[in-house]
Amino acid sequence: MEPRWVRSLPTPDRCQVCGTSLPRGIPAWWDAGTGQVWCQGCRPGPLVEPVPENERSAPFCSEPDPELQDQWRRLLGVLSRALQVGSAEAWASFGGHRWTSLPLGQERTFCEGRGGVHLHPDLDRLAGRLQSGQSLCYGWPVLVFPGHDGLMIAPVFLAELAPPPYLHREVPVQEEATLNPFLGLPESWKAQNLPESLPLGDPERLMDLAEQVAQALDLPIHPLDPWRLRHDGPRAPGLHNLAVALLIETPPALRGTMEELRVLQERSDWTGTAAALLLGLEVPGVEGRLGAPASPVPLGGAWEKVLERLRRGAQASLLIPDDSAASLLALAALANAWLDGDRVLVSWAHQEGLDQVLERAGQVHPGMLLATGAGRVREALPLEVARLLSGLLEAPPSRHAEEEAREDLARAVEARRQVHLEERRTDLAADLARLLAEQEELACRLWGESRGGPAPHPSQVESQVERLGRVRFLGNWRRRRYLRGLGAQPQAAWEDLLAWARTSRASVQVLEQLGTLPPEDPGLRRERDAAWHRATRRAVVACIRQRLASWSAPLEALSRVSPGAPGLARALRAVLPGPRGWASPLEGLNASLPLEAGLFDVGILGAADCCGLAQALPLAYRCRRLLTLGEGRRGQDQIRIDPRRWQTLLGAFGFTEHELRARGLDPVRGSAWEALARAGSGPGTRDGEE
Repeated sequence: MEPRWVRSLPTPDRCQVCGTSLPRGIPAWWDAGTGQVWCQGCRPGPLVEPVPENERSAPFCSEPDPELQDQWRRLLGVLSRALQVGSAEAWASFGGHRWTSLPLGQERTFCEGRGGVHLHPDLDRLAGRLQSGQSLCYGWPVLVFPGHDGLMIAPVFLAELAPPPYLHREVPVQEEATLNPFLGLPESWKAQNLPESLPLGDPERLMDLAEQVAQALDLPIHPLDPWRLRHDGPRAPGLHNLAVALLIETPPALRGTMEELRVLQERSDWTGTAAALLLGLEVPGVEGRLGAPASPVPLGGAWEKVLERLRRGAQASLLIPDDSAASLLALAALANAWLDGDRVLVSWAHQEGLDQVLERAGQVHPGMLLATGAGRVREALPLEVARLLSGLLEAPPSRHAEEEAREDLARAVEARRQVHLEERRTDLAADLARLLAEQEELACRLWGESRGGPAPHPSQVESQVERLGRVRFLGNWRRRRYLRGLGAQPQAAWEDLLAWARTSRASVQVLEQLGTLPPEDPGLRRERDAAWHRATRRAVVACIRQRLASWSAPLEALSRVSPGAPGLARALRAVLPGPRGWASPLEGLNASLPLEAGLFDVGILGAADCCGLAQALPLAYRCRRLLTLGEGRRGQDQIRIDPRRWQTLLGAFGFTEHELRARGLDPVRGSAWEALARAGSGPGTRDGEE
């Protein structure tokens, strides 16, 4: 039975050619007899598009053993909890409803070291408003300070309380009290003034420490008396003798990430993704790809090596000066992905860097990289797709145009290779220096430092040594006589003579190869480079136009969706396997892209040293291999946890701080760059280094 085109796939499946995940209900080619399925871009029969064979045709995930799955759960658990605790906003708007004063009369929780807070009706009412993703804290004394939206309130010391319902007159404290990490105190001040542990149970020392915090923040100090607490709300900035209950929550931008981390804890299909590298697993590479065949922009030597590792299926990392340079490298990786038939996801820790990549990709072709994400960015996607389709209707693509463009690119790559032989020249020069050093060392063993007369010919010596080495009758005597005939020292070894002959002959061959290399011509080199870039652009544009034309039906359905319509998510998912280049900031991944293992072949994460591993791990799960780009200047500071609370949290998941830091997985002091670069094939490369 011949495959036929169906407008609604009856069951979820994967494309037989490219391995694309096809959800139920989207258009596809389907063979009812064999049950085989092809996506629209990989039509069966004589119309099939020549897609390069890659690893997607075979299953890429294996079931992890129970011990490894337990490590995965614990790692995801500690990352999720650290992100929740360390990013929670432990302050509130003075005029908001996230806090309430507690007229308790006396402060006993911190000053007497009690393990709970007396249940007050105001505390009970606030606990009733507790929602998912929030936690309830008790604090004393209170700092009031000016913020962006008016006065803000934050306790100096705080402790997390147990969630409702409450069956007793005292609400238990879940963890030991800490100094509020969101007061923004510098580390130098903490090292000088903050003791190793808070002086709980000592009211005088607690009051002194609270006053030092207010002085460091340049806020007025009102008298503190833990045995006569105020119950009326303060009206002016400063340090106030007030006990409060506070609802703290994770910023909205991180709530989606935390939810994805909780979901990933129970997933077991992560072993073939880039996230598996964090636990020491090797991700299968891609065979048959040598070098970086395409780039629409100039590349440095280190850049080409990074792209070469990425195309072969390895993890690649690079420290790069700024977002402008990083966008050039991302563009080159994107061009190779289009030509190799890979789906690529470009993401950045901040929107400015992603905008530069989108701008450069748009200069090549508007369909090279489609922007998605949260809010208005995703809602603008249908209009952008409509513009692409209108351009295709005005000038329909031709399959012969893509074939001719790829042939032109192959010729340009070969022509460039002929004049770009610096690497080959350097390798040959290094080999020659090594061989000459070995040859000189062997000659000293054979003839000593003061050797006179012409040296024997290496080829003749090698043939004679090999012949005499096979002689058995009086073999040792004949070999010694041959050594004496060459003027060798009495203690010279027969094996050294054979090694000298072979090394000498190899050095002559390397010298001959150096002589065959053409002389360096900077002008010709620049000309061939420019031709290479032009051929790359033509081939990429032809590939993009042909691919978008083959996916015109799902793209047209997406273009007709109104901004903000409920069908946008489904239309986007149906068209996701078509265009090979997608872009989204880290904060918007969960809003538009499904949480599916290996959804993209290549992931590019820019400014990876500006975000934590917890934020980047869902991206690594969605991609099979990663290119991580760091700026080497800024560190991520979204997670701030008191050291004692951090130790308690680590112990709950069976980790030690030394263990996580040694593996580059510390979510508090480390970054996604450090973790992913260390998990790849060796340490990350700095731009300009080989």
